[in-house]
Amino acid sequence: MTPAGILSATPRFTWAEYAEAVAALFDGATQLEPDRQSCAVCGDTGHQAWECHHNPLAMMREAQRLQHTWRCFMCGEVLTDENAAELHFGHDPDGRPLCCQPWRVQAAAWLANAADVADAEGLTPPEEIEIMEKLAEAFRDDAGWQTRKANAGKEATA
Repeated sequence: MTPAGILSATPRFTWAEYAEAVAALFDGATQLEPDRQSCAVCGDTGHQAWECHHNPLAMMREAQRLQHTWRCFMCGEVLTDENAAELHFGHDPDGRPLCCQPWRVQAAAWLANAADVADAEGLTPPEEIEIMEKLAEAFRDDAGWQTRKANAGKEATA
């Protein structure tokens, strides 16, 4: 039988774990600059206290970085910009990511460089906006078509 605490998504910390974390923080505070010594937190060589995975501050910083990172499991691309992630994954949770739709990849690449393209082709701002609106409409239409197609398949099998 497995203890319930092991399966908990948010386990409660013990006094000993808090004491260990506080000790690691104090140890890490003694090594604020490179000193060619072993890590002040864990004693290992090859890294310093601010890089140590035993240092709660280092892990907090990593957790904050990962909160703003999205990885596509289809193409492996790692996105750190929320707008780029939204463009890649779309708005529909049941839809396919951008990398699985070749025409959308080309449109997204053009859209990402729209200002450069507009300058190169001598488009005026109203013309540029009109083209971008048509692209956005195509994206919405494609997402709507994908959703309708998926729903039609579900209805046919029901």
